[in-house]
Amino acid sequence: MLKEVIFLTSGKEQQKAVDRMKANMGDRSKECVKIYSSLIDMRKKLRRNKAKIENWKFSNPSLCLHSIRKLDMRKKLRRNKVKDKALFVTDSPSDLYHLKQEGMYVAAWLHGQNGQEDLSGAAYAVMDIEEIDWEALERIYLRLAGKPWTVMETGRCMVREMTVEDVEAFYRIYAEPSITYYMEDLFPEIEEEREYTRNYIEKIYGFYGYGLWSIVCKENQEVIGRAGLSWREGFDTPELGFVIGVPYQRKGYAYEVCKAIIAYGEEELGFEKIQALVREGNEASACLCRKLGFWKEDRVEDKGVWYERYVKRADACFFDDLSGSRDVE
Repeated sequence: MLKEVIFLTSGKEQQKAVDRMKANMGDRSKECVKIYSSLIDMRKKLRRNKAKIENWKFSNPSLCLHSIRKLDMRKKLRRNKVKDKALFVTDSPSDLYHLKQEGMYVAAWLHGQNGQEDLSGAAYAVMDIEEIDWEALERIYLRLAGKPWTVMETGRCMVREMTVEDVEAFYRIYAEPSITYYMEDLFPEIEEEREYTRNYIEKIYGFYGYGLWSIVCKENQEVIGRAGLSWREGFDTPELGFVIGVPYQRKGYAYEVCKAIIAYGEEELGFEKIQALVREGNEASACLCRKLGFWKEDRVEDKGVWYERYVKRADACFFDDLSGSRDVE
């Protein structure tokens, strides 16, 4: 997880903007957010701090050799952790270049005074720094570090972005014939699926910020399925997709997770309408859709396969929230 954010900017106004951002963040920012005028300035200050430590060690003869070695070890561990736990944010092309050369996680900072600077080397950029919260900075860090975002939690599950390591769990889930009876199977070769997942993480999560996610059972930390919101080619409505491993079916996991995902789509992503395409004959999925507040709209064909298209509008209730005055289809 992100432990430290280091801003590199020489502009007085930008430094004041970071101070205002820190004030908005509260106590957490006191130790976790630092400001330097440049990468050179940061290194000079760190070297001065190191010199102070060295002078202190040699001016205290009572400090035993074991303690000195322990202190040196802690400093080395601290240097190694900077790369893995810190996010740099800079408005300088030079600092951006050198930080990337050193393998650090770095985002560009765009503001009114550096509009002519070339910061195109950054994968991510921030603006309006005063309005940014810790979660936004942490999500940039996680994306750069190749770590999954935790999207939401329900009572029994955590919903997070997929990882390449999840692919083995997907093959265990999809090995059950009933799973692929109504849906497309994985690639025949596991390495093909891993490569597909790598591209999905980079292109779909990187562009949209959402997609199909892994479902993790909190009780045993096992990946038990996946679900999420995505766009099907040829359709103009986001689609809910879901699959739950057979051992976890008929226990309410699909409803619990999909209900939270729909709420996320409506409240966080602003979707006014969500569809679900259900293969004809898949009564279990159709029943779940109706319970989630979907209504059958029509029949559609995609790539030679016919589906019943269910649609839920943002103002529709979940079935278990109703008083019972409406019948389930």
